[in-house]
Amino acid sequence: MSKLNLSELANNLKTQDNAGTNHPLYCVYSKRPIPVDDDCYNGIEVQTTWIDVDDCAEVEDEGLSDAISEISQGYAEVTVIVDGIKYNYERKLIGLIPVFQTACLTRAGADAYLESNGHNLREPYIYVHSLNRNDEMINLRDDIINNFSGE
Repeated sequence: MSKLNLSELANNLKTQDNAGTNHPLYCVYSKRPIPVDDDCYNGIEVQTTWIDVDDCAEVEDEGLSDAISEISQGYAEVTVIVDGIKYNYERKLIGLIPVFQTACLTRAGADAYLESNGHNLREPYIYVHSLNRNDEMINLRDDIINNFSGE
């Protein structure tokens, strides 16, 4: 929907899959990386990464990263020699925290947002929240459905 068409919006609200949620609101999130300590990441998704100690660059080569993980056997630091050159790596944990991007009344709206802006987001996803007990938003949805259906 590039231009707001209330009739189309009303139809989507009436006919869309509600994802098993009363009064669904389709929210788009992305993931923001933050450094975390080994013992301080309760409840968030984490990834392990290896950082070159000398230039602070993350190891991009997945094969090298896997090899370092195997060599390290649980150590936080490892030295690797490649073509006679020593590289020092340090294991870091990166937490991925959810960051709210936008809310849409319909799944189609959330999908359209991702299509137009998803390339700017890190690991975007749609999560469905309920507007239950939010009379203001429920009334807005009901008014759109009741007043703009079949326009």
